[in-house]
Order: sequence, then C-alpha cells, then structure tokens
Amino acid sequence: MHPEATRSELSLLEQAREIGSMEMHRAGAVLSAHQKQSIMHSSRLLVAEMERLDAMRAELAAQVALNTALLAPIWTIPHALLSQIFIILVSDIPIEERDFGTPTVAHVCHDWRTVAFSTPQLWTSVNIPILPLPIPHEVIETFLSRSYQLPLHVRVDATGWDYLEGSIDEDQNSALALQRVAHLSASRWNRLEIWGDYSVFSLQNELELPLLESVVIVPTTWHELEDGWEQPELPLDFLANAPNLRDVTLDVGYSNVNLPWPAIPRMTLVLREGDAAELERIATYVSRQAEELKTLSIEHNLRSSMIPLAEIPTLEVADDDISVASQLTSVAVTGLGYQVLPTFKAPRLSSLAVKNTYQEHQENGGQGPFASILKMMAHTSLDQTLRYLDLDGVLCYGSRSWTDLTRCLESLRALSELRVAGGDHEDESSAGIVRARLLRWLVRDDAASLARLPNLTHLGLYFGRNSYGVLSQVLQTLIDSRRSAKVVGGVSLKALLRFSTDLGPEYELP
Repeated sequence: MHPEATRSELSLLEQAREIGSMEMHRAGAVLSAHQKQSIMHSSRLLVAEMERLDAMRAELAAQVALNTALLAPIWTIPHALLSQIFIILVSDIPIEERDFGTPTVAHVCHDWRTVAFSTPQLWTSVNIPILPLPIPHEVIETFLSRSYQLPLHVRVDATGWDYLEGSIDEDQNSALALQRVAHLSASRWNRLEIWGDYSVFSLQNELELPLLESVVIVPTTWHELEDGWEQPELPLDFLANAPNLRDVTLDVGYSNVNLPWPAIPRMTLVLREGDAAELERIATYVSRQAEELKTLSIEHNLRSSMIPLAEIPTLEVADDDISVASQLTSVAVTGLGYQVLPTFKAPRLSSLAVKNTYQEHQENGGQGPFASILKMMAHTSLDQTLRYLDLDGVLCYGSRSWTDLTRCLESLRALSELRVAGGDHEDESSAGIVRARLLRWLVRDDAASLARLPNLTHLGLYFGRNSYGVLSQVLQTLIDSRRSAKVVGGVSLKALLRFSTDLGPEYELP
C-alpha cells in the first residue's frame, strides 16, 4: 500500500476518534447538534473508506488468484500432451450425446481452443441428431474439415415416431444432412450407424466406402402404425461398395431387409419383440452368412419385450434346414436369443455366452437356454470344441431346469473356463438355492463328481458379496478339491489355476 494512502487513512481515523471518543460513550455525554452532525459526517467518511478498502481487497485477491493460475502446472503441459488428454476426455462422451458443435474443452481459454482445433481426433465422431431444422452446409463442412483426413464414425438419428407433429420433416432433415456428410467424407467412413425411418435410407446415393468396417442398421417407419401396410424392402444398395466391411449390427424388427454384403465375419442381430417371426429371420441371416461368419451375437431385452411367459415362442427347425457355420467360433445370446442356437451347426465353436434370461420348463413345452444348448449338441460337437462358457444373469426355476443345467455342464468335457454371475433381477431365495447346488456340484469329492469338467482351469463366480453367507465354506471346499491335478481311472483331471470371485481376495487363485 502506498505510504501517503496509509497516512490519509490514519488521519481520517484519528479525526474520527477526536470527534467521537470512547470516553464520551462511557460518560454518557449529551451531544450537541453540532457534535451529532460531525459524528454523522465522520461515519459517512469511514463507511466510504471501508468500501474502498473492500474493493481493493477484492482486486488484490483476484490478482493473487490470477498469479496462482499463471503459475499452475497445467500451463506448463506441452500442447502435444494436452492434445492427448483432450482425446481421452472426449472419447468418454458417447457419440449420441454429440452434435456439430465445439467440444467443451475448446471453450475454456484461447490456448485450449487452439489445441482443440489442431487435434483432428476430437472431430472424428459425426452425430446427426433428430433435426427440427436443416443444418447449414457450412456448419457441416467446417466440422468435417477439422478432422483432416482421419477415419470417421458417423451416426444418424431419425427415430421420431409422431409424424403428425412433423417428424417427417425431421427425418428429411436428417437424411439430407447424411447426404451432405456422405458427399464430403464417405471415403473416410470407418463406422456407420443409421437409426431411423425408411426415408433416411431411401434418400441416399450410392457410395464408395473403402474404409468402412462396421455398420449398425436400426430401421423404423411410422407406417408400421397403419393396419395392413406392408414393409418395402429396405434400400441398402447405397452401402454395397464396402470391401472391408467386417461387422454388421441389424435390428430384425424390420421384416424386409436383404443385406447387400456376401461375407460378414461378425454379426449382431437384435430382437425387437422376440416373437417367432423375428427368431426365424435371425436363423435366415445366419444361414445366409454361414460360410464366413466367425462371431455371432443375438441381443434381446427380455424384460421389455412384454411377451407373457406362457407365450414365449419355441423355434423349431427341420434337420434339412440346419445351416453349417463352419468358421463360427464365438456366440453370445441374451434374452430369447438362445432359441436360435439349435438352428445351426458350429463345428469350431469355442466360446459361448448366455446372458439375462431364464430356464424354466412348462407344461406347454417351453424351454430355456440349457435345453437349447443340449439340442445344439445333438448336431454340434460342443463337448470337444467349447472352451469358454459365460452364464450371466441366467435364472433357473424348478428341478427340470437344474437337470438341464447339470446335463449341459457334464457334457462340456473340453470346457476350460467357466464364468457364472448373478443378475440384478434375480429372486434371492431361489437364486441362493441354485448357487449352493452349483458349488456343491463342482466339488470333486466322490467318483461321480471327479469326471465333471475335467479340463476346467479357470473359474469365476460373481453373485454379489452380500449374497454368499453360508456359501463361503462350500466355496473353500470347492477350491481345495480342485487345487491339484490328478489322474483317476486313466482320466486326467486338471488343476484349477485361476479362481476369481467377488466374495473377497482371500478366495482368489492364484
């Protein structure tokens, strides 16, 4: 603080003390009119001085904060490293939450904005959301130019259903935006997702897609609301020129789709309702791609399909209609996706995951995933090829379901890794019984149990730490019984090399 300012403040305070002293207050002095006016004037001067000092204090604090910020380590980070940090941060934002705007990190300061605009990886996810108004061409062009020549992930969302409220215009806006993006960058597309109305597909032009490796197709149409309307074939020829396409995801709720690619190594087929017609479509798609298919995933949200338990369809396929997927090595099914398993042979299948479904036999002949696996075994040598089995959130009800489960496991003699996890929707009372029975079944303690899963070396059990309770003792017995390799009756029984669980690290191997 300047010395003259300090003297001025002291002088003001000294004057105030002479006008109104503590002695006057203690003595209860009776003030004259002149004294009152002097004290009031002095108070106004003191208040003004306090306000000036408060303002100065705020300015000083702001300057200290600025000095601290200027000395912060983040300003010493090289731009190349800052660019990598931005890439990691932005990569956590799902593409469906983006648009043609600028990433948030570019709004912090001029320096960060410069780094963001010179980092092309931040601009490689192109999301075309539901559009009430068309996107100006210059906005699209500017956004795409910032990605330089890097491969792009393009997603278009045109899933508006309320056509009476103008979603037809929104679909057209999305279709035209995709047209523009395609015109400027189709040669750089690496992944494409189209979620939307038939019109978005029908308005596209034929494209050359040399880098395209993955496609997601989720077609809808508001015409589905009309009685008696027949779905036209979904126009996909504009995507046919994709020589490097390796991965296709298709929602099979749209009934009339012919995929234009002759060989697809990886397919994900999504059941919308899970009815018999959709299951038959999946069997058809698998049959058409059987020669080249290596990885298959069938997804279905059983809890949202609204299919009554008694009406769950059973897919029946004649022996002559069973396809042969000779290259297929990995299959994952959720919900009612297991129904498709008996419809194809997979002589090289080594990995199978079954998730979020249940096994329950009924009087009407209903079946579950283990019954489907057993049917699949009738024409596929899973006992010799399957190495990995994942059962995640698979509920078992009733003794027949337990019988199917144990028959299935007993048959998988080549299995080396088993993972079993509970689901959020499990009934704890019934699930606890099944868990206890499964643990005891896995224990090697007598002649009958010694031959169960003889090649099992990796086991994972995840049921929730609070759900184990009395299972901890049988769990330890299970681990001890499989800790050592042995030969019994000429049969080699492998040792458990790795055991993982959410009960606690003390139970894990190694």
